[in-house]
Amino acid sequence: MILHPPTGRHHQYIYLKHKELSELYLSVFIKSLGDSLISIFTPIFFFSLGFSISKIALFNIIGYLSISFFLPLGIYLDHKIGIKKTLSIGTILSMLYYFGLTKLRTDIPFELLAVFWGLGIAIYYAAFNIELSQTIRKNTEGRSLSFFQVLSIIAGIIGPLMGSLVIHYKSYGMLFVIAGIIYLVSLLPLFKTKDYKIDKQEINLSTLKVADNKRKAYNYQILGAIGVISAILWPIFIYSNYKNIVTLGLIVSVTSLLLALFIFQEGKIVDSNHRRSFKYGIISHSPTWILRLFLISPFGLALSNFASSATYELIDLSYSKTVWKTAAKINNLGSYFVFREYNLEIGRILCLSLMFIGLNPVAVFVGASILTLFQLFNLKVIEQ
Repeated sequence: MILHPPTGRHHQYIYLKHKELSELYLSVFIKSLGDSLISIFTPIFFFSLGFSISKIALFNIIGYLSISFFLPLGIYLDHKIGIKKTLSIGTILSMLYYFGLTKLRTDIPFELLAVFWGLGIAIYYAAFNIELSQTIRKNTEGRSLSFFQVLSIIAGIIGPLMGSLVIHYKSYGMLFVIAGIIYLVSLLPLFKTKDYKIDKQEINLSTLKVADNKRKAYNYQILGAIGVISAILWPIFIYSNYKNIVTLGLIVSVTSLLLALFIFQEGKIVDSNHRRSFKYGIISHSPTWILRLFLISPFGLALSNFASSATYELIDLSYSKTVWKTAAKINNLGSYFVFREYNLEIGRILCLSLMFIGLNPVAVFVGASILTLFQLFNLKVIEQ
């Protein structure tokens, strides 16, 4: 494994000595390959079916509301049947959702599919967040998390271009089936070690009020909002300019290749001072939203996509280090992660609501730039 490791103490092996974490890495890599095949193409699939941006926004609003509703069920399953079995259920539900997309034109109402998508995501991440909090190494959170990102990005080098070629030469339906099968394969590494259950988690309004620092809610909401713009509106924006699915896949694959060279180094920067890296990430990420509006040649889109992704990862890694560092000290992990997810969903749903009522994409990108800067007023939530 050669990913530009730090020098001096054989850190390149730190991730392989912890068996549970290594298995989680492998599972995430395989699942990320499935995600990378389809993630940027799913909103374009809806767009190609004639869905307006408002209707795509409505689909995702229903999906994110479903995540919020079903998340406590996922936490309950962590206690009742075990973390890895819950991960498996969530993955299989997501696989069935993508199979269901192949029938969207004729047989299945899109509202029902949105609920099903939310159910799969909620069950999976209710287990994944707790599994990661139990296996990540203290004081190497930034490097461990960046390694997850590197694996996702390596998958992202392969997936988008492959996905675009499958769509071009075959169909969206074939792509969704392939991704679903890869999802299923991603479960295999998890069961090389014994499953385990967590203690019963009490989740109610009282526990959520004290689950975490309330000021973190604003950062979660902003991260949720800008994340959903990148995931939904940005691919549609690129596709609207070029109407070429292979060009889109190539742009994202090239971006991922460049990003893989940077991301692990960012993890080391985050571990050295994650409040400072969070601040630098915010300042550098904000203007990239405006750049997207002007750099609309294929090279310009690749450049702006890389700049935006690299700077966003610095924000995400810095904030995630605080999330997982705090998680190590928390007794009620259920309420802690539900608090986090609920606030992410609030930001996502508020942003999608603006898209639903027809806010111009240019205004949305400018708003994302301003929202990003608002996080500078809340730097104290980042632990030193």
